[in-house]
Amino acid sequence: MTAWDSLWTNARIATMTPAGDDPYGAIGDGAIAVADGNIAWIGPAAELDRAQAQGVPVHDAGGAWITPGLIDCHTHIVYGGNRAAEFEQRLNGATYEEVARAGGGIVSTVRATRQASVDELVERALPRVRAILGEGVTTIEIKSGYGLDTATEHRMLQAATHIGLVRETNQDVALAEELPDGRLLLAVADGVGGLPGGEVASRTAVAALAETVRAGSAEEPEAALRRAFAAANAAVRAGQQGHLDRMSTTLVAALIRDRTAWVANLGDSRAYLVADREARQLTLDHSWVEESIRAGLMAPDDPLAALSRHVITRAIGLEAQAELDVFGPIDLSPNSVLLLCTDGLHGALNDQAIADVVATSGDDRAADLVSTVLAAGAPDNVAISLYARDDGADERQ
Repeated sequence: MTAWDSLWTNARIATMTPAGDDPYGAIGDGAIAVADGNIAWIGPAAELDRAQAQGVPVHDAGGAWITPGLIDCHTHIVYGGNRAAEFEQRLNGATYEEVARAGGGIVSTVRATRQASVDELVERALPRVRAILGEGVTTIEIKSGYGLDTATEHRMLQAATHIGLVRETNQDVALAEELPDGRLLLAVADGVGGLPGGEVASRTAVAALAETVRAGSAEEPEAALRRAFAAANAAVRAGQQGHLDRMSTTLVAALIRDRTAWVANLGDSRAYLVADREARQLTLDHSWVEESIRAGLMAPDDPLAALSRHVITRAIGLEAQAELDVFGPIDLSPNSVLLLCTDGLHGALNDQAIADVVATSGDDRAADLVSTVLAAGAPDNVAISLYARDDGADERQ
């Protein structure tokens, strides 16, 4: 039986399953048990399994209603600019025509929207989304319409897609840093989903990793990575208190010295070496599916693989000692790209698709990869860190 994480009691619950004359299927004195972020049990408080509820944190709803999430089926969330000043103009008696002649009105919104990038549209839209979510809305239909030209409408749709795919807490973190001694450090982390504090774990791990590598300039790369992963693991475990007591994260990092790389990983965030339109995976996924496939216990096309691919077997914070894999030295030849990414990328694009985007991309390969993932309808956040050596020149993103 699944252990409960929390229990909500003293609630009026609308099940939305009609019962007799009640179209809402209301439970007058109801209770809801939650496990791993999902409803594990719901029903009248009198039917609650008291033995299983023993020791579970209880939240008293105070007789308030608990309902299914609301749906807002017509919103214009994505747009540029701010027309709050027009409200005061209208209060002072200005007509809409006067506001428009002064540069305001719908034309000002169109103008500001056309001038905004996708990232700026997303940044401005997210507070509006969070405000709606705060009112109990869990599903939002987002419409475009303020661009009035193809290019702007396309950017608005990209922003709307990004908002729809971004989790309310982004658990992915990426780092690309040139160290004072000339070495390059790349890192990507993805907080383990389904557990509280994934975003805290990923930030903590990358910060501890970077601090440790910066302090060890005289170390050999493999030793530096092993010490940095141990520090990241210790930092995350030190923060495992209260509701964060099970937080953990994947972590993949690369240390580059003299155009030679060493890579280390825990979890299913990956490192690729991309060259000649081929993406070669450098790391091994620490996941139940990939380990079963490598052991010959499961075929890659097994239906169970698609359902269980997210189950990881190793991560920062899971164990007292971090059992990482280290690969290297890896020669970074001209026109090659060392790519680190979370499963938001490799779960949406296969290896050949990743190689094709890198090969045909301009200078901003990371942005092009993210755009391709979003266009493919990825259900997860994406974090990318990369080093590119183009015709002898170095670039990190």
